[in-house]
Amino acid sequence: MVRDLITTCAKSTKATLDASCPFYGPGSDATGVTYKVTRMPTLKVSLSYSGGVQVTGSGGTVDMKYTEDFGGSSYHGDYEQSLYVYESLKIVDDTLVIDDEE
Repeated sequence: MVRDLITTCAKSTKATLDASCPFYGPGSDATGVTYKVTRMPTLKVSLSYSGGVQVTGSGGTVDMKYTEDFGGSSYHGDYEQSLYVYESLKIVDDTLVIDDEE
């Protein structure tokens, strides 16, 4: 489920990603945006005393390519960023889902 979220975010061509994505985009002025997960993070699942589920992860990387225009000139960016995961999960109708309220 969390790996699916990472993969879905990486398929985006948006310069500004949804808050649910565990990495960020180059910003609203960028065009031609692509993301590639070059290393998935190592994930750890923990249960809380209240019955909640936490998924945390680190060690992943995402390569981001994009173009920005500055004063009539184009800049081609290529940036690798670290990927950190902190997701809360909950059970809804007997199915484990990402808790968007956390």
